[in-house]
Amino acid sequence: MTTITDNQKVDNVQLTNNKRTLTVTLAKQGTQGQGVPNGGTTGQFLNKISDTDFDTQWTDSTAVVSWGDILGTLSNQTDLQTELTRIEASAVAMAIALG
Repeated sequence: MTTITDNQKVDNVQLTNNKRTLTVTLAKQGTQGQGVPNGGTTGQFLNKISDTDFDTQWTDSTAVVSWGDILGTLSNQTDLQTELTRIEASAVAMAIALG
């Protein structure tokens, strides 16, 4: 039996009894990136603002959503139930057709 001490570095650990063997491969830590920038307030989200790596900013939530043909502020969606009913009916019809 081998004992692994707190400071001993290993890449793999293998535990075996008379019926099973469990092998654990330890991943090495990658290089550290820039992480999440400081700042932001409650309700804001981190937004990627370009294709450049780590180019992000804290942005206020505008509560505008897009779901298929539904676009706008949720509280202003008077036709939301009509659209959901249409989608549900379409899905049911497809399920019936596919058997």
